[in-house]
Amino acid sequence: MPGSVPLRYRLPNPPPLYAGREEDEAWLRQGLASRALSALVGEAGIGKSALVARALREHAPVLHVDVPRHEPPEDLRVIAARALLEVTGGAGFDWGASAGGESFGAVVVDLAEQGGYTVVLEDVHHADPESVRALVDDVGERARASRWVLVSREPVGAPAERRLGPLDDATLARLAEGAAPELDAAARRARITRAEGSPWRLLQLLRGDDTDPLADLPASVREGVHGWAALRVPVSAALLERAFGLDADARELLVARGLAEPRGALLRLHDLAREAAGPPEIAALRAAGEALAEREEPGDAFEAARLLRRAGDEEALAAHLRRRGGALLAAGYAHRLWRALAGARLPFLARFRVRCAVELGDPAMLPQLAPPEDEAGESWLLWAKALYGGGRFEEAAEAASRAAALAEAADDARGAFEGAFLHARALANQSRWAEAVKAFDEAIPLDDADRTRRAAVVARCLVWAGEVKLARVWVAAVRDGLEALEGRARVETGYALADLARELGQVEEAEALFAAADEEARHVLPLLYSTWGRRALFQRATFDLARGAFDACRAHLRALAPFTGGASLLQPHLTLLGVGLDLASGVGEGTRAACVEVCEAARSRKSRGLATIGAAWAFRVAMALREEPAVRVAAEDRVEPGTYLGAAHALAEARWRVRRGEDAPEVELPTAPLPELAREAELLAAERALIAGRDEEARRHAAAAARRAEETGAVPARAEALELAAAAQLLAGRREAARERGEALAGLAEASGARAWAEEAELIARLAAPADPVALARFAAEAGAAPGARARARALLGEREARLDAVDRRVLEAARASGWGRWRRAPAVDEEGGAWSVAQSGEVRLTPDRRVDLGRRPLLARLLRALGARGVATKEELVLGAWEVTSYHPLRHDNRLQVAIRTLRRELEDDPSEPRRIRTVSEGYALGGPVWFEHEDDP
Repeated sequence: MPGSVPLRYRLPNPPPLYAGREEDEAWLRQGLASRALSALVGEAGIGKSALVARALREHAPVLHVDVPRHEPPEDLRVIAARALLEVTGGAGFDWGASAGGESFGAVVVDLAEQGGYTVVLEDVHHADPESVRALVDDVGERARASRWVLVSREPVGAPAERRLGPLDDATLARLAEGAAPELDAAARRARITRAEGSPWRLLQLLRGDDTDPLADLPASVREGVHGWAALRVPVSAALLERAFGLDADARELLVARGLAEPRGALLRLHDLAREAAGPPEIAALRAAGEALAEREEPGDAFEAARLLRRAGDEEALAAHLRRRGGALLAAGYAHRLWRALAGARLPFLARFRVRCAVELGDPAMLPQLAPPEDEAGESWLLWAKALYGGGRFEEAAEAASRAAALAEAADDARGAFEGAFLHARALANQSRWAEAVKAFDEAIPLDDADRTRRAAVVARCLVWAGEVKLARVWVAAVRDGLEALEGRARVETGYALADLARELGQVEEAEALFAAADEEARHVLPLLYSTWGRRALFQRATFDLARGAFDACRAHLRALAPFTGGASLLQPHLTLLGVGLDLASGVGEGTRAACVEVCEAARSRKSRGLATIGAAWAFRVAMALREEPAVRVAAEDRVEPGTYLGAAHALAEARWRVRRGEDAPEVELPTAPLPELAREAELLAAERALIAGRDEEARRHAAAAARRAEETGAVPARAEALELAAAAQLLAGRREAARERGEALAGLAEASGARAWAEEAELIARLAAPADPVALARFAAEAGAAPGARARARALLGEREARLDAVDRRVLEAARASGWGRWRRAPAVDEEGGAWSVAQSGEVRLTPDRRVDLGRRPLLARLLRALGARGVATKEELVLGAWEVTSYHPLRHDNRLQVAIRTLRRELEDDPSEPRRIRTVSEGYALGGPVWFEHEDDP
């Protein structure tokens, strides 16, 4: 349900004097019923606002937002989001990570959709033009329940945009008669002519001078308006009277003259009146700032900060930000404050600017900042957070350690904990697990929330360090502390706990924890709107990939992608998750470049852990594509062996080397390896044994890997194990057992939509069945998702350029031994005949479903085999081979040969009049292919 709309966002009442615009009003009303966005464009004073107020007076709920004039112009999406979040109760919105991204407009539209609001954005020409175009596009693409009205002096590029022209003289006459009945007709006509179609200008002419609308105001009112002109937000009557001496009579006069516009219980100075007032004096700026500083609304608080900064009163500004700075950051003013505080000399203001940078999380801001010059723990903690957000983990660890020490010396327990906690996290991001765990021990928690938060991160470090048994102890502590948490902390920790359960192989518990976290997340701000929420969605997507829910994983990746540009710490991990999804889905293109991109990001951030993960995936991609890895990372830049990440990289490299037929050293695993590492080790052992000819040992290891994967719900790992198990069964001559493994793999492919697995399963079925080159040729032509399966099929069909690894070659050996070796591809003059085959029995297979039996027509069978000897034959060669004579006589044999060829074509061709399989050539006849002949033995 929509929230209660504050007065300052309520639609103004229509003016008491109104005439004309019937067609324009009908157009807008119709638009509200039929389209998402309507734009009204016209010069100042033409009546745009009055038209909107009248057309929407019975429409609800309406959110009316004035766009303030700022230099540089503000993002229109930020302005709209700020109002919508206030109305919808969006506390906790992560402005730094959300605003400005390509999806931010989608977030804004989503906020409006939640309450079915009609959002009126007034004076859109004051906003940043690019943000206006972006919001127009997003509204057009995404809005369903919400409606949007943009009011501007300049075109906004909306599909439905109406320009308001001048009012005609008859309409202006009705307005003039109502506004100044005391004037005679001639005087009104003179003023109507000078108004040039503008109702606002007409009002000024009827009651004063349109060249200077302030000229005939009382001096005290004119002075008050000069001060008011410094403000860019609607304000209360009480503030106007206290700050600028504008009492009730003065305010009534300004409204009657059209110089002030009611905004609920507030008043807004008309733009034309502000322009007439000119730039305010310093004293007026200071007075206005001090008056606004007392108000609670974030918009007023920011306006106060802006005015105090313009007035040069840094002490007053610092005092104001001490009181209201946190609320301003929470309301999305970090970027404007960042700009406003540039060049500030007061240490507190310089520190607050760092705080803005931390809030925004933009590494590009770091070069504009300098380390603190004071010895305050708060300053150094902010600096450490800025470094951490920029991916400079080594420097962040040093700054956070210094912050913790300074806070401890000042008896600031909270600061000491946060500094120590950030120090440990920065160490963990450098893959210094043991140091990180020790640093976490030194972070003394102040409450249950701190203890649970610390336990979750310590458990993760222990997992990565390979200390699985100890990690389980800390996981239990997180589980015990979860109930004591509330709101965001409960949701965030719930997702972290579920992800830990996944990594530890506790699939049922992970599923239950994710479901519980999903339910808890329904009661907080949407997860996409915060950094921690996006991290939670990434953990959810990782779980979806592991359990084979590819559509759900893909949906999470699509939702997350616009929020995670190059500056995001999450972005490289999302890239690798996409690589895993692409490989299972059969999309190899782009996976190599993605691994290179991740390793480059790791190098720039000096993250050995990320570099290790990226390099491991590069080996996995190379193994799937039968290629060299796109990138390798030197040992000194990777995590050491024996840890989780180090072992994962070593296993990936070893498997790639073994499948290439190279020697690979034994891999050192942690003492209690995670299920993922244990599965990978079983797969490596299966591949070693299979390539060495120890087929029964390979079968046992592949079966163990499949069993481990099934127990832990790891669907991609199970698919890989089933493929290897099927290969081992084929090598052992157990076709039925291989077929069963292939059927299980096909079931996983159908449930998950994985094309690559479906193709692997189909190839297994073809190899487990009697040899059929026609069906295999069709498979090879259509396959594209599983490079290994396609390469094996093409190699069996006689292609010499197929990329094969050592496992492929052993599987092909077994296939040839089981009957495929008797089939050889015959030369053909072209590939236009379609795939077909000729069996030793005389059966000709033209398609998988169409067969011709020449077994009882030996002459035709011999003729076809004579033609297949080298793909092309002279008449003499065909006669000697088919009729088994010792000499050829054209007059005696040519007619017989032509009759036999016609008969053969009637049997084999789709259209005998246009033969494609038995072609006539200059020297005789030739085969159109591709075509395979079965021979008595395997050469």
